[in-house]
Amino acid sequence: MKKYKKQVLIDGMMCNHCASKVKEKLLENSDILKVKVDLKKKCAILYSTKEISEKVIIDKIQELDYKVLKVEDL
Repeated sequence: MKKYKKQVLIDGMMCNHCASKVKEKLLENSDILKVKVDLKKKCAILYSTKEISEKVIIDKIQELDYKVLKVEDL
């Protein structure tokens, strides 16, 4: 099974609580297997079983009032 990996650069995360909110929100999508949030780099790396559209990722994060600066495949 092919796995997909994306990095999402996020503006506005300040603390572990912010990181947890982002992780939980992204994991609401059943195709996302794992999320690692790095506060220093201001990014989240997500692993999924299928391609997740940029729009889906951006919409989820914007629901939390954070700004997505960039989404890129790894």
